[in-house]
Amino acid sequence: NLESSTLSNLVTPPTEKATTAVPPSALVTAPLTTPAASNPMLLVAAGSAGSSTGMLSGMTTGVSLGGTTLGGAATNLVESSVKTKSTVTTDAGEVIAAVTPPPVVETPATPVTPAPTPALAPVRWGKYDPATVVDGVTLGAQVSRQYTQIIAASTAGAYTIERLNGASATLPEQRDVSFVLDSYEANVRNASTGTATAATLTNATLNVSSVRNTFDTGFTLNSPVYTGEVRATGTYSAPDGMLRDDGRNPQTTVNGAVGVLGEVAGAAYAFTHQIDPVLSADGALNWSGTALAPSIPVGTTVAR
Repeated sequence: NLESSTLSNLVTPPTEKATTAVPPSALVTAPLTTPAASNPMLLVAAGSAGSSTGMLSGMTTGVSLGGTTLGGAATNLVESSVKTKSTVTTDAGEVIAAVTPPPVVETPATPVTPAPTPALAPVRWGKYDPATVVDGVTLGAQVSRQYTQIIAASTAGAYTIERLNGASATLPEQRDVSFVLDSYEANVRNASTGTATAATLTNATLNVSSVRNTFDTGFTLNSPVYTGEVRATGTYSAPDGMLRDDGRNPQTTVNGAVGVLGEVAGAAYAFTHQIDPVLSADGALNWSGTALAPSIPVGTTVAR
């Protein structure tokens, strides 16, 4: 059947020619004289794995292995593959060194620590001003919602003593507390001229004994018109924490109080001091200290 014979000839594939493999040693020791295109396996072996070199076998005239030329001019493919890691080609065809951007190092944000709130003094001094209103209450009744006046004044500009709400009025028992001067105001007044000269205080001390229920205080008053010592002793009242001079020095009066908040003890008092018939001094002082509860020695039996 002619039609079947013709169809059989069209479907039957042509016979492939056998290809002789080239030994690996021949690739290294002897250059090839045949075109590289005649042996596609050679081109694949010579090129880098996965590169496009083997796919261009029909256009390649020679391959170099480690500097050895195979069938034509050396192309040095291995060296080129290394160079591409450190160079780039611009749009204009210029080969330049590749610039590697520096690694981005993220620095963790420094936490912002809020500024500490100044601790409120258990006791402080202030000045009475009947025209001033704080939190809807005049200073004649209460300085603020945080403090209550315990020694109030009735004339403008007079010193008052105030205790922090919630602070204890009583120092720990069986303890003597030595206070340190914090802040103050002092003036030397001239009764003849009516002038007041600001003064500084040095060598200030205040000691309060809850054992003897007493206190003693003193400081040096320094001003351009007078310099001298001011001393006073008095009583400490445990129930209300009040400090009052005992009158042993008739020139000096002291009125104040103590207060305790935790381990912090505070004191404040106002004073007057008659220097001579013309000069006098007055002012107010704030003090701070540490009030620790009495310790009990090891082995002591506490009666209950």
